Amino acid sequence: MYRYTILLIAALLTSALWTGCGGGGGSTNLPQKSAKVTFGTTSSDPAVQISGVFIAVTLPAGVTVATEPGSNRISAASLQGIGFQVFGRYSAPIRKVTIGTLPATSPLPLGPYAELNCDLQPGVTFSDPASIITLDFQPTGPGGSTLNNVQSSISVVPVY
Repeated sequence: MYRYTILLIAALLTSALWTGCGGGGGSTNLPQKSAKVTFGTTSSDPAVQISGVFIAVTLPAGVTVATEPGSNRISAASLQGIGFQVFGRYSAPIRKVTIGTLPATSPLPLGPYAELNCDLQPGVTFSDPASIITLDFQPTGPGGSTLNNVQSSISVVPVY
């Protein structure tokens, strides 16, 4: 009987040791620090040419954007143009971002036109572009023409 008790205890200790060994050594759930939001244009007509874009959006709670000191102008490190020169403003109290492009010297194809780097408050995750509310979107074509067949596209890439 004593022998069976010792074997049972040894088996329980061995199973406890195996249970505690994960082999990873580190946490896989790193907190999200920021996110990169890419703004673009799409259309059912692939021949459409874009000369400029204006967009206004509201970011989700806990997502912020760096601005130039003493102003609401988005910092150059936070907003980059893709094929366009861009400018932007951020109103922190209402989480509103406005981005505009300077008129292109020659029309550009559909696709990404701006990248916005956003900061996240601790504990906030941000990866769903549907959580960004588009308030206004105005694409323009050559000569300032209105482009009714162009839609906005937004993607979000989390940064850990």
